Amino acid sequence: MMGEQTDDDAPGDEGTFHEVVFGEGADEERLSFAQFRDLSLRKRVRLLMSKRSQFFGADGAEIPRDVAMRFGKRAGSGAAPAAPAAPVAPSGDEGQVDRLIRLLRDSSLEHELRGCVKLAEQIEVTDEQQRAALATALLRTIKLLEDDHGSTPLSWAAIRRFGSLVPTTRLTELAVFLQPGNEAETMQATLQAIWHALSVDQDFGLAILAVRTRQLLNKYLDPDWLCTPLARALTTDLLLAYSVLTPSTDEHGLRALFNRARSLGQAIPLELARAEIDEALAHAREHGRPIAARLQLLSGLCKFG
Repeated sequence: MMGEQTDDDAPGDEGTFHEVVFGEGADEERLSFAQFRDLSLRKRVRLLMSKRSQFFGADGAEIPRDVAMRFGKRAGSGAAPAAPAAPVAPSGDEGQVDRLIRLLRDSSLEHELRGCVKLAEQIEVTDEQQRAALATALLRTIKLLEDDHGSTPLSWAAIRRFGSLVPTTRLTELAVFLQPGNEAETMQATLQAIWHALSVDQDFGLAILAVRTRQLLNKYLDPDWLCTPLARALTTDLLLAYSVLTPSTDEHGLRALFNRARSLGQAIPLELARAEIDEALAHAREHGRPIAARLQLLSGLCKFG
């Protein structure tokens, strides 16, 4: 039975539901619209992930979650037509990672996705199937966020987290974010994800990424382009990404690109690139990584004189 509405917890005109019920039986937790609205974003997402949730109107009728979460007009009183209901966060034996994957995969609500991406950055995932599923859900979220909101820190974080979850062969799925029409910051996040992954795990077989980064470098290693800090940073990230993508058979081309970069002087902050390379080199040597040989070469190519 639904509890009676009081003046203190009655939702105002902006309320989209009367009451939400989390869990069942002894673990059941009931919140009015106002109580749920006043929770922090992270608390809302944790509740949605950890327990089964049901939203109800004042008449006791269940309201689809995606409608209830639209904090606009109250559902059932002139609200926008309901979209197809997104699945609610499951209860039972499914783990936290599975619930996070489900929310990222099914939600189209920006405030929910924001909380989910933040959790995805923090949560430890060791199971390979879960890592793959979480990466796929993040990729869907990135595309949704980029389409709806443009380049934002949220999509950049999701790109980097994707890169940390997948085997190197799946990095090619990020190629879409290096195509024309993407904003510079989105491209930067993509290039940084590629660099951080491949400076640890060597993989010279990602031709689609090697070709695209080389195309962009040929355009961007130009003093007319390198006239803003953002352009210089983007080009430096391009150089780093390409340097761990190009196969050993094209080291001559790699040397030629670094020579072009050095000829541009301070337009390309090679000293910063070398600091990144040397840090990766120290890690590779310590852990016996095959990429150490390439990183040693790159460190030398960054030197002037």
